[in-house]
Amino acid sequence: MYANQVYLAHGNYGFAAAAQFYFGKPVTDLKLQEAALLAGMVNGPKFSPLTNPELALNRRNLVLHRMEEEGKITPAEEASTRKSPLALHIQYPRNDSRLTSSKKIRKYLESTYGTEAVHERGLRVYTTLNISLQRIANQSLWTVCTATNAATAGGAIFPTSCAIISASSRPTKTTIGAMRSQKGSYVTGLVLS
Repeated sequence: MYANQVYLAHGNYGFAAAAQFYFGKPVTDLKLQEAALLAGMVNGPKFSPLTNPELALNRRNLVLHRMEEEGKITPAEEASTRKSPLALHIQYPRNDSRLTSSKKIRKYLESTYGTEAVHERGLRVYTTLNISLQRIANQSLWTVCTATNAATAGGAIFPTSCAIISASSRPTKTTIGAMRSQKGSYVTGLVLS
């Protein structure tokens, strides 16, 4: 397993992605306690500091102890670092169509060919996804829906009202414009995943 392919929970593959996600910084800027936390997560996502902080902290401290035993850090460094809290600075990725599409493609490939094949055999994957065109389409839709909803804000409700709802794995949903609707009424909309 390579350092840029190991799964470090919450959709993060590799130490660079995990450093950005858990600490909001590049892997080269990690402190000792942060690097030890990520190293402790190599054995599986059960050591995630988000889902099991106590287990993650114990695992981080075990990594620090082993580093001290191997002479990579001094006993004083181990003792002082053990006392530090997890100090996470979670950075959820933006809801970018490229990221969402890549995640869907990866999940499809894993279910079809297996996780090992996808992450260890160097597959080459070609898609028809055009990020530039997708961004233009999203921006155009945003502009039309915002203008339409601004026109309805004066009190009249037109049948061309529209809402865009992001159906991502994140719990938040984004609605464009204030929609006034009554029970049983219809709202024209588009769901983006």
